[in-house]
Amino acid sequence: MQAQEEKNRLSVSEARADIGRTLKIEPKLTEIYLFTTAPDDLTLDKLAIEIRQEQANLGRAVQVHIWGLDKLQRRIRLYADAVRAFDPDYSASTDELIELGRENLEVGRETAAEFAAVRAGQQVMAGNVEQILAIVRSVDRGSGAALDRVIRSSPIPPLSPTPSS
Repeated sequence: MQAQEEKNRLSVSEARADIGRTLKIEPKLTEIYLFTTAPDDLTLDKLAIEIRQEQANLGRAVQVHIWGLDKLQRRIRLYADAVRAFDPDYSASTDELIELGRENLEVGRETAAEFAAVRAGQQVMAGNVEQILAIVRSVDRGSGAALDRVIRSSPIPPLSPTPSS
């Protein structure tokens, strides 16, 4: 594992030298990972491919990976145990806070669904209010025809007269 401060990038020659030493380890490794805290570097990615090809030409199958801090952090975040081990901001309450965050998201989703249902009901009610206002206006103008049409088409049965005592 190669550690470099973020401001100091891992050079191609340093990486090649480190991997070269690693290639000499017995028994022969089939995978080599070189990590740096410097940002990901396309030049180092290309070097890893070159070394794999060089080794393949020599008859050796070896995977070579050079990960900068960006890739390393992405990979760490995939595994909760790795996050616990490597995240300097991780604490005993982190899992609890994450779970509370998930619960809040779920409550937010439920609330949004309920709000959408209420909003749909309000829109139906607004349409009914518009109809009622139109009827009231027509009655005010002396025409009860609109009211008669609504009463005839209403699914609600008309009120029966109450028997007198």
